[in-house]
Amino acid sequence: MSKITDSAGNLTDESTAAITSGQVTAMASHPTLHVVYATATGGDVYQFSADSTTGALSTLAAKIADASHVSPNTLAVTPNGKFLYVVDNGAGANGEVRAYTLDSTTGALTQGAVYTAVDGSNTPNAPYSIAFTFDSKYAFVGYFGSSSVCAFSISPSTGALTQVGTSCVNSALSVFQIAVSSAGNELYACGIGSGIDSFSISSLTGALSSDTHIALPGTATAACRSMARAGNYLIGAANTGQVSSYLINANGSLGSPNTITLTGFTNSSNAIDGIGVSTDATYVGLSDANENIVFSVKIGASGSLTQSNLNFTTNMNGPTPLTFLGM
Repeated sequence: MSKITDSAGNLTDESTAAITSGQVTAMASHPTLHVVYATATGGDVYQFSADSTTGALSTLAAKIADASHVSPNTLAVTPNGKFLYVVDNGAGANGEVRAYTLDSTTGALTQGAVYTAVDGSNTPNAPYSIAFTFDSKYAFVGYFGSSSVCAFSISPSTGALTQVGTSCVNSALSVFQIAVSSAGNELYACGIGSGIDSFSISSLTGALSSDTHIALPGTATAACRSMARAGNYLIGAANTGQVSSYLINANGSLGSPNTITLTGFTNSSNAIDGIGVSTDATYVGLSDANENIVFSVKIGASGSLTQSNLNFTTNMNGPTPLTFLGM
């Protein structure tokens, strides 16, 4: 666990929570409770409570083993704090999404069902990311293997997913990450291919329809490895080491980017593997698993980006997943 220690966003190491088997592959925090969740290789899901003053983690409840998970790569909690979903790109024949319900008082998990998608005569393959509308009515899953995004409605009582229609939308990208606008009217996808695809979201059904494609700053072939929404801004990171913020307009379109090039890489990979946004949308953390570095960037009032003075070198290997906990 690390702590933001000053207004520039510099990080310091605080404490470590034990993962008893495997390597952490994804993390998420509860939107209102001091609770953090983590998945590890092998499928185990861990649940931690965080000290309200120091943020130190302790075991909330026993880990939940899930032998069906072989490569859990994304973990996300709905904005209303009622459900958690684990996305596994290697489970089953073509990947799966597992649902969990959360105790409203403690945040403890109860394992639910597994969900897959259909796409006409095609098969969505290798799900890699999940995002939700702000009202927790709809979930969207991005598929790396089939370069597509599928929409689901969320049962408000059980968290069960029901696919919207029988087809998904195609993307020009092998989708790594997706994000939804604060208004819930636009979905963004980034991945291997170059740039960011956007899709309009029907307010009546949650159905997706293709909208626009924009190129990332830098080379024309720059792939988007990580992306997240920070308030009214969309933050996208390219494999060139460049990070951009885009104002999300009321209609979901994106404004001109504010872009910086991160400094401190020690090899030529410039790979941004993980991203996390602080609960107040003031800071974004970006991790390079190859170099064991976490970069901290401050988001200004107009979407400007400023890298902190100190790049944080963690005590762990391969710090891909990041999550922020509000204190």
